[in-house]
Amino acid sequence: MTVEELTGAEVRVDQDVFALRRLGREIADLVGLEPQGQIRMAAALSEIGGEVLSVLSKQGLRRDHLLEAVCDAVAAGMGGAPADRDGGVGGADA
Repeated sequence: MTVEELTGAEVRVDQDVFALRRLGREIADLVGLEPQGQIRMAAALSEIGGEVLSVLSKQGLRRDHLLEAVCDAVAAGMGGAPADRDGGVGGADA
């Protein structure tokens, strides 16, 4: 499976978390989620953004390392394999 990035967001300060929440709700609306689904999507992204800020500030991790960890956790939660670092998902055997 190939993953294509449609949009992105920087999370560096608290205001970025609010922007991420708003972006999530807009995207959820565009893909046709019901209002409750839009709220859930926005809330989930807000939580992730808050955690990103917290981890970065406490541990001084580089953003790219944190992004890799988040992507791997999401893939595992969806029953997938961690993304390989060449842009695909699941390595060469997938």
